[in-house]
Amino acid sequence: MTKYIGKDATVMLNGEGKVVIDLGSTSKSGAKPMNSTSVTIRLPQLSSDLLREVIEKRAPELLPMLREGSEVVIREDQKRDIQELIGDEFSQTGLRDDHEPNDRGLALEKLIDVFSPFK
Repeated sequence: MTKYIGKDATVMLNGEGKVVIDLGSTSKSGAKPMNSTSVTIRLPQLSSDLLREVIEKRAPELLPMLREGSEVVIREDQKRDIQELIGDEFSQTGLRDDHEPNDRGLALEKLIDVFSPFK
């Protein structure tokens, strides 16, 4: 993977030259970089399957953001919504009786981190 760091964005390209992650931000002048409207995130297959399960259960209207394989195309403004969905799933299915994360909870925590709008 190739990483390009610019003044207002960091972009990662896969081996085929396609944008995989675009971490655009707003510059001090308020201008947004060209590619900040959406981000393509490639997840490991298990994480992708877990995300699909959560979205199917909690917000099926968001299923179109899931692409073939393990890619997710998401707008920056949707990241918080996805984190909340995953957080709700975590609180209901991701904790043991002693309130520590179970295996599912640990996997959900990783997904929450992927969709952090503060990356």
